[in-house]
Amino acid sequence: MKNSKPSHETVIEILQDMGMTELEANVYSFIFKNGGATSRDILRALDLRQPQLYDITSGLERKGFVNVIVGRPQRYEAINPEIIYENREENLKQMRGTFLDWVKKNAPAGYKGEPEIFISRNINGFLSNTLDIIKKANQYIFIHTTLSYLVNFLDYLEEKSRRGVRVFLLLFDDGYEEGFFDEIMKKNIFSNVRYKRIGKFFAVISDESYSAFMPRNILLGARSEQYGYIFKDDDMTWFLIHNFFSGWFSSSVIDERMPEIPAEYDNQRIAITDIISLKNKGVNKIEVTIDGEYRKNGVPVILKGLVSNININEDVVNFTMKGNDGKEISIGGFDSKIEDVIAHRITIENIK
Repeated sequence: MKNSKPSHETVIEILQDMGMTELEANVYSFIFKNGGATSRDILRALDLRQPQLYDITSGLERKGFVNVIVGRPQRYEAINPEIIYENREENLKQMRGTFLDWVKKNAPAGYKGEPEIFISRNINGFLSNTLDIIKKANQYIFIHTTLSYLVNFLDYLEEKSRRGVRVFLLLFDDGYEEGFFDEIMKKNIFSNVRYKRIGKFFAVISDESYSAFMPRNILLGARSEQYGYIFKDDDMTWFLIHNFFSGWFSSSVIDERMPEIPAEYDNQRIAITDIISLKNKGVNKIEVTIDGEYRKNGVPVILKGLVSNININEDVVNFTMKGNDGKEISIGGFDSKIEDVIAHRITIENIK
């Protein structure tokens, strides 16, 4: 991704987020870029009236964004933006602590913080909810996104990765080959990275319970009155996991880490991803233990054997194993419809 210069509109939005009105942001920007300015300078450059300007500069001075230099004529000097930003961050930390204390003291019994399914109607709300989903992850995170959106989540993903959460990244559209992505890869955040030229949607999925979804046309700039959907719903999250891996298994491998053996999984798709990685590295014999139930009657079963085949298409993702009795058995996941066994836990015991 190219480090392009931010547009004037983007800078104004940032300044507004820091506490300025739109007019104050435009005046502050002008003063800063010119190394200071008089009232006459500002009135000549911007479409403002004198009474308006007085209110604006008074507001900027009161909020701590400009200093007034006494003289003839009087000049305004912009306070260093880095100092403003640092002060803003400190204030937000204090406000966050105060607000969370209030939540703890006033939340009703059974409060979980969000409904099961809701719509985020602006991008800031959607990104905030997505970050919250990332924070909830304890085992794994699946991300299907463009590089330009990925940068919003890197700090949170890095923290989760350090805590042992596996992060699976499926990039699309704006590519992975540019130098900026190489810098991201040096952080060692992702356990597996793949690339697909045309993506289906934006998604961030946490474990098997929380997910954020944005249609592809909105992600790539098409206008809509809604930005995306947030799910705290197992069925919808599994639907997204299935579709994530439909794209995953047909994409190009960019980077993958080999699992440490023995390795345990409660997600069949991740187990298959690692089995494929092992086979790609030339491993011929993969011994597995399956703890699950027979699909037809729900009877619990524990099976041991060798992986014999992997089957992946748009509708089916499974593998077959040859048991100690020589019988071939198909192993499905949570959403199994045709397989012999629904796996609740898969363990790769040994490889040869």
